[in-house]
Amino acid sequence: MKMVCLAAVFLCSTLLTNTHVQAQVTSSGGSGGGATGATGAAGTAGAAGAAGATGAGIVDELAVWKTVIRVSGSHTAAKVAGTYAFGNGEVLGLLSGGTLPPPTVFYLDPADFPTVAGLGAVLQLSAIIVVNDQSPTGNHTVALHPVTRPATTGSTGLNIYTVGAAVAGSACAFNTPAPDAMTRVISTSFAVPTAGFYVIALTTTTTVGTSVHLHLTAALQNRNQ
Repeated sequence: MKMVCLAAVFLCSTLLTNTHVQAQVTSSGGSGGGATGATGAAGTAGAAGAAGATGAGIVDELAVWKTVIRVSGSHTAAKVAGTYAFGNGEVLGLLSGGTLPPPTVFYLDPADFPTVAGLGAVLQLSAIIVVNDQSPTGNHTVALHPVTRPATTGSTGLNIYTVGAAVAGSACAFNTPAPDAMTRVISTSFAVPTAGFYVIALTTTTTVGTSVHLHLTAALQNRNQ
């Protein structure tokens, strides 16, 4: 009888020990499941980071026209037909005959307008003409022109410039502009021209009539597209 009791006690002890071990194993398995859950959370954070696409924003910013240079000037009665350069609020100066007011000469170089995000740089010219109550005749065209210096500098107090043909695509034409009007014209988009010196100029086809007075503003702009 004593041996049977001892065997029963030993069996109960063994069962309790096995149950405790299994509980520990189950508990350890639960911890492992918790760690897996944490890994899943980290994966979700990674997906959120990938969603932050900034490329579209950069492209949108590149598509906005930005002003490279802005000029203005006036053109008044009795000015003969010709090509007149813009300054900074001065009376427009006739380039070929020599000018006292300084034209706004600037340098353009395609290397200063790089391709960004696969988008090449282009230019456009935006021009505004404001007319008083006297109707001007003829055509008035604002455009980008290359300029150089001739062998002689002109008479005392004057500088003469040799003006080249308008850069293709840069012309803003105002044909017989209406009196008491403000008109804006935008050129087509055009490639950055060959490196060199340039001016924005007004070319007219007739002498400005009596009492006619014009105010003009022009802006050279660029963007990537």
